[in-house]
Amino acid sequence: MNEKKGKTVVSFFNGISIGRLALTKMGVPIKQYYSIENDPYANAISRTHWNNTELGDVTKINFNDLPKIDIAFCSAPCQDLSFAGKQKGFAEGTRSSLFFKFIEFLDNQEKRFGVRPHFLVEQVRMKKENLKIMEDLLGVKGVMINSSFFSAQNRQRLYFCNFDIPEYKDRGILLKDILENEEDWFVNRDKAYPITATYSGACPRDYFEKSQRQLVFTDRDKSHCIDANYFKGGNLKSYFEKHRRQLVFNRNPASIVTRRIDKDGKRKDYDKTVPKVQTLEVHEKDKSRCISTVAKDSLVSQLPEGRYPLSKCIQVGEADIKGRDSLKRVYSPEGKAPTVTTCGGGHREPKVYVPPLQWRKLTVRECEALQTVPRDYTAHGAEVDGSYKKISNTRRYKALGNGWTTEVIIHILTGLIKTKEN
Repeated sequence: MNEKKGKTVVSFFNGISIGRLALTKMGVPIKQYYSIENDPYANAISRTHWNNTELGDVTKINFNDLPKIDIAFCSAPCQDLSFAGKQKGFAEGTRSSLFFKFIEFLDNQEKRFGVRPHFLVEQVRMKKENLKIMEDLLGVKGVMINSSFFSAQNRQRLYFCNFDIPEYKDRGILLKDILENEEDWFVNRDKAYPITATYSGACPRDYFEKSQRQLVFTDRDKSHCIDANYFKGGNLKSYFEKHRRQLVFNRNPASIVTRRIDKDGKRKDYDKTVPKVQTLEVHEKDKSRCISTVAKDSLVSQLPEGRYPLSKCIQVGEADIKGRDSLKRVYSPEGKAPTVTTCGGGHREPKVYVPPLQWRKLTVRECEALQTVPRDYTAHGAEVDGSYKKISNTRRYKALGNGWTTEVIIHILTGLIKTKEN
């Protein structure tokens, strides 16, 4: 392909023009970029950055009017394909059936010009029968790529390309790397420990046991996938059980775990003769436990100041249960747990107070960072008459959730186009 003349590109369900952003970042000149998008807010955001040729509703386009296309993007509505949706599939009349318009376009190009354009199609994970339909129609296999390799977000998506996707490595970008303000972090003391010449080797053991090399915390390394409904806010159930709508906590990772502990207080996890009991464990490592469908697997808990842990039990109240006084005692995680007996069940397990969780949503700018788009890329929109308006946070969250991870698209396109300096 002759890059000097520029590429002619069409983007089905264009969103906020991430395809064009990726090509521009790669230094690929664009002769003409056709945008097919119904969302007025997404179109307005695109207009602030690009001079796209807007084609409007995909169902009303005559594909014979399009010239020969070099690159075609497509990210058809996924609500009827996603495991998180109603899974109606490609049934006629569903939103996801609009994908067939893209196939109609490809067939039209092949009929008129003798070849299909190079294409990049993105979709969510789906049932095998739906995946087979897409692969048969496109003539290529889908490749699963997690945005976590290129950003601080866990976002698994299928990509279909009629060119090779280069190999890639994890870039090591973590959620903590994209948080905006220092107050978004939790620190468990007013003053930091001394910063020494060897601070680069800081680790949790130094901090908790030796009271040196100050650390701060987030509750996980990678953000959950940011979807179009993120503006609605998150809650603990959606975060812990559904792995959705990333939250930022200002306490430290902890979990309630089931252990086999003998009468001497030693763990015997593989000895089935030892009864199981539940205990709260505050993590002393940089990473939280894997988020599972069980809410107690990933909690956050207040950490004590100074040496961790303290050397005695600290009772903070009594549980509203029947039984002896000793069974009702609730202890603070800032101290030691009481002796674990060999009797399990019947409210005999040690009770631990877990302070109320505090959290917030990610900011719009943080979501932009997760999708690897420029800061404030979604902040403003332009009307057709050239006037500008501020885009609400609600619309920005939605636009970003519907969008692509720019750095993933750039990497995929390097398999097609060699970047050159203009």
